[in-house]
Amino acid sequence: ARKMLGNTQPKIFISQNIHATRFFQQRPWSRFRRMLVKRLYPQANAIFSISNAVSRDLMQNFQISSHKIIGVKNWVKDVETDMPKAKKTIDIIYVGRFAPEKDLGLLLEAFSQLRKSRQNATLSLVGYGEEEKNIRRKIKQLKITDGVTLPGFSHNIKKHLRQARVFVMTSYNEGIPRAMLEAMALGVPVIS
Repeated sequence: ARKMLGNTQPKIFISQNIHATRFFQQRPWSRFRRMLVKRLYPQANAIFSISNAVSRDLMQNFQISSHKIIGVKNWVKDVETDMPKAKKTIDIIYVGRFAPEKDLGLLLEAFSQLRKSRQNATLSLVGYGEEEKNIRRKIKQLKITDGVTLPGFSHNIKKHLRQARVFVMTSYNEGIPRAMLEAMALGVPVIS
């Protein structure tokens, strides 16, 4: 960006919301991605990190100077706790990206087991991502299509969370799980 803008000196800030080392291990072109971070991140004016673990990862595994990293805590805002209770129409809800590290296959298998004793149980997977085709295939394979909904991406997560009895997160690695924090702030029990 600096080279394209010529003489002007733009400020460049990077928001690092994930543990890069773990994320790259789960993606193709891992070595290339690591090389890009090592080469390009030091050129930024600052890197905003959401957790101490993410900051340590950048310093230890990518040799990013600690003075470039600024910790920014993730928070949940605007939770209307005085709103009327919504009717609980969803037994279990997941909110987030459909990505390999979210391990949604594990959630679907657990839900399939639950359906053996609670045939009317419902699961809602709110989000989108690269694993959507695999998720849909697994739902059919497990024969749970009548109990699982995929409403897609939503800007109004609180509406979905208020309708849920339980929030589930099966990720095997997370930065700071915002959807889970929002569920907790709304009083929705969490299984993680």
